[in-house]
Amino acid sequence: MEMIFIQIFMPCKSYKDTAKYLDDLRLNKQVIECYQIAEMCLMKMRLIEIKSKSGKLPPHANHPITLMIYNNGKPYLPDILEYMGVLSYEWVYNRSKNRGKEFQSKIDKLSEIVYNNKESFDWNAMPKYYCYGNVRGCFGNKIYDMYQKLLDFKWNQGSKAKIVCSIKIK
Repeated sequence: MEMIFIQIFMPCKSYKDTAKYLDDLRLNKQVIECYQIAEMCLMKMRLIEIKSKSGKLPPHANHPITLMIYNNGKPYLPDILEYMGVLSYEWVYNRSKNRGKEFQSKIDKLSEIVYNNKESFDWNAMPKYYCYGNVRGCFGNKIYDMYQKLLDFKWNQGSKAKIVCSIKIK
């Protein structure tokens, strides 16, 4: 079984503060992982088709965070899109990085699908969910400290995650 690491880091209560807190690697990785989660939710809702070489669902389709965001068929995608927007703004405007027109176009297409199907989504804030190793769940305000400690651990270990986004949307 393939290990899939998806994490929505939430070290601060506000998305803006979270974006400023994250290093470049994790800031960009967050946008990609949120995109993949949003895409999986839309696929499960049959609002998009994802073509895979194997014909199977990508491994992250049933990841605990994807399932939590999916919210039993009424996903928290408006909030995920807001989070992605804040992260992208930090990436492009405050850190002077290039998002890439093709990837930004994919994000825009997902946003368009969500806004054209407003009634299909939960417009509340997504629950803040911690998922690392065997520790999973919603821990209230403790979650911010948990993520800060996890990020500090990863930064001190020199953790470098491979950034990949190769899924195509229709």
